[in-house]
Parts: sequence; C-alpha cells; structure tokens
Amino acid sequence: TPRSRAASSIAALARRLSVQGGSVELELESAQAWMALDDRALETLFVRLRELKKFEVAERVGLWASGKKHLTDARGCVALMKVHARTGNWEGAHHLLDYMSAAALRADVVALDAAIRACGSGLQWQQAVHLLDRASMMDVRPDVALFTSAQKACGTGLQWQWTLELLEVMRGHGLDPDTVSYSATIDACGKAGQSELAIALLDVMERARAMPNEVSYSAAIRACGTPGLWHRSLEMLEAAASAGVKLDVV
Repeated sequence: TPRSRAASSIAALARRLSVQGGSVELELESAQAWMALDDRALETLFVRLRELKKFEVAERVGLWASGKKHLTDARGCVALMKVHARTGNWEGAHHLLDYMSAAALRADVVALDAAIRACGSGLQWQQAVHLLDRASMMDVRPDVALFTSAQKACGTGLQWQWTLELLEVMRGHGLDPDTVSYSATIDACGKAGQSELAIALLDVMERARAMPNEVSYSAAIRACGTPGLWHRSLEMLEAAASAGVKLDVV
C-alpha cells in the first residue's frame, strides 16, 4: 500500500542518515526530490532516529526542517522536542517552542513536558521552572507529570527547596502528588544532604496515600549515607520488606 511504501522509505532514509558520513542536509535535499517530506514523514523520521539513538542526526534534521518551514504540524514538533529531551538541548527546546508560537502551532502538555525534561537533562533547572510558569500563558493545563519533570530538573540542580515548593504548587492546582513526585523530592533532598527531611517525606507520602516504591525507599536509604544514620537505613530496609517492596539495588 502507499502508506506502507512511505513508511519503508522513511525507515530507509533514517538508516542512511544514521550511517552516512557526509552532509545530513544534502541527504535530506536529495530525499526531498523523490519523496514528500511532509509533517507525517518528518514525525516518523524523528521517531525512527530516536529509536536508533541517533539524536544528533535527528536534531540536525530538525534544524533543516524548521529552516525550510517544513514543520507545519504540532506532531512533528513534539517528536523533535522529545529528541531535545534526550540530548538535554534546552536551547533547542526553547527555540522550538518559539517556532511553534510563531507558526501558530499549539504546544500541548506533552510538548511542554519534553521541553522541561530537556532543561533538566541540560542542567538548567531555572529554565525548567520558567517553562512551568509559562504553562498558563501557553494555555496549557499542567498535570502531575509536568510538575514532576520540573521537580526532577530542580533535583538535578540540587535545588531541594524548589522540589518541596512544587509539591505545594501542585496541590494549589488541585493535583495530588503521586509516588513519582514524592520520590523525586526525596531524591533531591538526599542529594542535597537533607537526610532527615528525605526520611520524613516517606511518612508524608504514606499519609497522602502515595505509597513508597523501590525508587522511594532507595532514594531515602541513599540519603542516610551521612554518619550516624546507618540505623535509619536498617529501619527503612525493614519497612520496605514489610510493605512487600523488593530493593534489588540500594
């Protein structure tokens, strides 16, 4: 069928781009001469290159496509934004959001989440918080996952106070922090040396009915690496066992 032939052509192009040693841009110009590199094709191409872990190539395709104004659908932009999230290209993520705005393409919560994750991977926690703050201006309704991505970005920057603050902001939006949100906060507190706070958050999340999992317990136990807290590690190991949570690696 025409659709299957198109998919096969895109897959072949992705393989060529991933192994070629010449110019990505020239390869794309050549491909454009015999196939339609429309939004659906570009979206598929970004996905295929991401699967092949050819993130740098995918970003060069994105620069080419945006420069040629070929990105005219939000889906292709979202696929590219997910590449930026993997590479930590927070500047590329910001540029793409600006491109979408100029092209009257609505950035949804998935696109914004990927942009925030790009900031986290790029060690730009301030930019992650800034993008979260922009959600209302972009007519994006934040969800728990969006807040959690911002929390993880803050944790990477050792900004444990911000991870706690975002828990409260989340509640202010009528959202209940989940296990992943609390785990990100515990991890941030532990990395910043706030051991007692990390341990206390386990009790907080249980009272909030967000049950700790392997990630939660492991983060709290790692926080007990400071002298004098080894006995708390044993307590949490016992608590995890009682809760039926298996800790393979601590």
